[in-house]
Amino acid sequence: MAREDDEEGGPMGLFQDEEGFTTTGIAVAILLAIALLFSSAHLYEVNSCTAEIQEVADASALAASSVTAEFMVAVALCDAVVLSLSLASLLCSGVGLLALCVPGGQSLGGTLVDAGGTVLRGRNNFAEKVAEGLNRLQEALPFLCALNAAAVASANNGSSNRYLAVAVPAPFEGKPITVGAAAAGDAYAEAVRENADGLAQRAALAEAAANDANEARKRGFMADCGANPEYCQYQRAETLGCLPADQNPLYHSADTWSFSVALQRAQRYYAYRAAHEAAADGSVEQQANAALRRIFYRFGSQQLQEGYVRDTDEGFSAYFPLLFSKTAELRESDLYQQLLFPVTEAEGAAVMHAFEGCPQAAGWGQKGSVAQLEAGGYETCPSCNFKASDLGDVASASSRIDNGFEYHYRLVAQAAKDYQQAREAMAPALGAAKDTFSSLLDGLKEALAEIAGFRLEAQPPGATGCVAFVANLATGPMPSHFANPFSSTEAQLGLRVAVSGALLQEDPATDNGTVVNSLLDRIDTPGAVAGAGKMALDCWSALLSAYGTGQEALLDGLEEMLSGVPLANGSGLGTWARGKLQGALEAAGLQPARLSAVKPVLASAGTVTKGDSGEFSRGFQQLRQQALRGSSPTGTVLDGLLPVVRETAFDALDRAGEKVTVATFKVPVLDVEVPITIALPPSVAEGARSWVDGALEALRSLANGASHERVWQ
Repeated sequence: MAREDDEEGGPMGLFQDEEGFTTTGIAVAILLAIALLFSSAHLYEVNSCTAEIQEVADASALAASSVTAEFMVAVALCDAVVLSLSLASLLCSGVGLLALCVPGGQSLGGTLVDAGGTVLRGRNNFAEKVAEGLNRLQEALPFLCALNAAAVASANNGSSNRYLAVAVPAPFEGKPITVGAAAAGDAYAEAVRENADGLAQRAALAEAAANDANEARKRGFMADCGANPEYCQYQRAETLGCLPADQNPLYHSADTWSFSVALQRAQRYYAYRAAHEAAADGSVEQQANAALRRIFYRFGSQQLQEGYVRDTDEGFSAYFPLLFSKTAELRESDLYQQLLFPVTEAEGAAVMHAFEGCPQAAGWGQKGSVAQLEAGGYETCPSCNFKASDLGDVASASSRIDNGFEYHYRLVAQAAKDYQQAREAMAPALGAAKDTFSSLLDGLKEALAEIAGFRLEAQPPGATGCVAFVANLATGPMPSHFANPFSSTEAQLGLRVAVSGALLQEDPATDNGTVVNSLLDRIDTPGAVAGAGKMALDCWSALLSAYGTGQEALLDGLEEMLSGVPLANGSGLGTWARGKLQGALEAAGLQPARLSAVKPVLASAGTVTKGDSGEFSRGFQQLRQQALRGSSPTGTVLDGLLPVVRETAFDALDRAGEKVTVATFKVPVLDVEVPITIALPPSVAEGARSWVDGALEALRSLANGASHERVWQ
């Protein structure tokens, strides 16, 4: 229901109803909405058209940074080659020294030592050339970045667009690439060459003595228990003396046996026989023989207790007391003077008996010695018939015939003596060989420590990122798809300028995708390569393939080479040297290299230049700050920035084709050369210099004439 003043025709009735709206108000609102809608659509169309230049600027910045990314891949690849060659050289020399310590491996060792020197010289030559090539290419990077950006911008040209772009890397100038000193590595290689022959000679002398020692050891083993079930100490102790098994161990290998086993067996044997010897029957003759044998075994047990065997890494010494085997030897023993035999008096005559139980020895009052018996004055006992030669003959047969225990004991004793003499002869040569190897190993450690500095590191132009300046020179009428009375269609699109930036970001490597795989794929290994040459090549390939694992790669490379070296030898020098070499390599502590490639990613131009302190970046930051403050930046800033690009290495075009060869790498041992190249932008052509030069001039002119109304980010 209308309000009362409406009914009365009051002033409110002409403009609004009871809800507050009028026909005129609604019409005005609709008119304004339509105007805003068409104007916004037209504005969106214009902005979309002009915004295309930013996408082109982004693509140009990424293209510029991709040149530096390609350069960084080449640096990483060259560094991989340099480091792996360093390690391969040291490993070849180290394993060569190891092989020189092993007879039968000395020819191989000499070849490996020579291969180590060859690889080291190749590394030095390669490192020098690659540093020179990379530095030369660094000078051209600013131009190549600008060229790649210009090519990408040009690829976006069309009927309504004509783009010009120039990219400037940050930093603009790279740091020179150098390789560290190689004094320790060179000194080590020289020392190896000088000492290789001497080491081989000392190792050969030690091995000859070791062979003599091993032969003596084997003889001792066979005489003690190795000949079982034929006659030997073990078999005779078991058969003649019934020595219990726990006191009479049987060994089946000389490697687990020692001379101390033989001595202890003999000590137990004589003690057991002395305690358990009995006559074969009750006759006086057999009882007398048993009594004399007990005396002999007791004396032998006492004598053998003085025996010893000392076998250590430092040396060997042994004492196997030899018992008498005849009367002449008895006279020289302590037993000859011992008062062991009962003496009786009968009818004024003295009689010496073989044992106290002799029927004629009853009532004996004193004891005499064999020495006294031989001196004379004694009558022979009619019952036991004891003579001086009886005691001397106790061990005569068992010492001279192989069915006696003493026969084999004497063989063991002689073998121990020969073994000791051989070990004593081996010690000086072995010590000299170890001293030489240890001295050279110290040089290897220094060379390994030096490797950390003999690396290729780069901070080229564009390492921080690239900034791309793009202009669209095409002009024309505004888009008219949304032409309407509410917005003008007579305005013209003017020159547009955009700025973009790109940073380099690590692209994680995979097992099958690193910067070194492409190099390995290009190497064809001839099937004829064998021996030391194949070992050197396999070592380098393993190190290069596993370059990213650092310390693990070094040890894996060592194991790869050692699999082809016969380390087992009599002197133990090979095993000792292997342990020392492994210890030196384990202590090197090499860190894994970074094999991941880098890829460009978009970033604001301000972020790119903020990380660089070069002239271009400082100027760009100044220009940006002026824009953010709302002041109108003068053209003199870009006047000073853009022409710098023109002054870079345009002479690179004279050397460039489709790619630039940084260096040529000669594969170790093989007569194969592999070039390491960097692909250049496909737009490098005869007119590229004037193309980029023209783009620089156009952008500088645009910078001087721009209104600078665009907000910077």
